Amino acid sequence: MKKIIFTILTLGLFISAFAQRDNLNKQLEQLGQNHNEFLTFMFTKTRDNNLSLCDKKSYKIWNQWAREFFATKYANWEGDFVDFYAANKWDEQPLYPKKELSAEANSYLKKLADQIELLNDKNFAGFANFCTNLQNDALSNLKSDNDAIIVGSAIVVAKYSSQYWDKHMDEWNNYFSAMPCSPKHQTKLSPTEKKVLQADASGAISGAISGIGVPPPVASSIAGALVYGGFSSCITGVCIGFGIDHITDWLW
Repeated sequence: MKKIIFTILTLGLFISAFAQRDNLNKQLEQLGQNHNEFLTFMFTKTRDNNLSLCDKKSYKIWNQWAREFFATKYANWEGDFVDFYAANKWDEQPLYPKKELSAEANSYLKKLADQIELLNDKNFAGFANFCTNLQNDALSNLKSDNDAIIVGSAIVVAKYSSQYWDKHMDEWNNYFSAMPCSPKHQTKLSPTEKKVLQADASGAISGAISGIGVPPPVASSIAGALVYGGFSSCITGVCIGFGIDHITDWLW
C-alpha cells in the first residue's frame, strides 16, 4: 500500500505566520469554501467526462483531477486515494478523543460529534449556526494554537460539508447508482449525510494533526485539513451512493 505524502509548496492562499485568532478564523472559513469547491470540481469533471467507476482505471483519473485541484490551492498531493481511504476507513473513525489534543479541545470535538448524532437525514436546519457558534467559542477559549487549528478545522469542515451534501447528495447518488457495477441501494441504519459529516470531520482532524510541525504551522495544518477532509467526504459520498461502506468493496 502506497504511503500518502503531502507537502505544502507555497503559502499563496494561506497566510504564512501564526496569526491572531480572528485571522485564523478567516483562514478556516476559506478552508470550508475550498472544501466545497473541491467537491463541485470533482463531480463536475466526473459527470462531464461521463466517467464510470466500474474498473481500476477510473480512480486513477479521479486521483489526477484531485491533484489538479489541490495544485490551485498550493498543496501537493501524491499517492493512491483508494488505498489511503481503505487503510484509514474514515467513516469508522471516531471524532474524539484524540491523544494529540488537550482535554478541553476534545470536549469541543465531543460537542460536535454529539450534534452530528442528533441530525436526521435531510434535516440540517440550525446545524451551520451551531458550528459557527462552537467555532467562535473554541477559538476564543482554547489556549493552544495547535488545539485551535485542529478543532477549528473539524468544525468548519463539518459545517461546510453539511451545506454541500444537503444540496448535492441526490445528484451524486443518481449519477453513480446508474452504473452497471452499482449494487441496489441498501437501507442504512444511520442517515447517509450523517455518515459523510462524521467521515469529513474526522478527515479534517487527521489532516490538521499531520500538518502540525510543518512550517509555517497555520498554513500547513489548514492545507493538510483540506487534503484529508476533501478526499474523505468525496470518497465517502461515492461509497454511500453505492450503498456500501468502502470503495474497495466494488473496485476489487
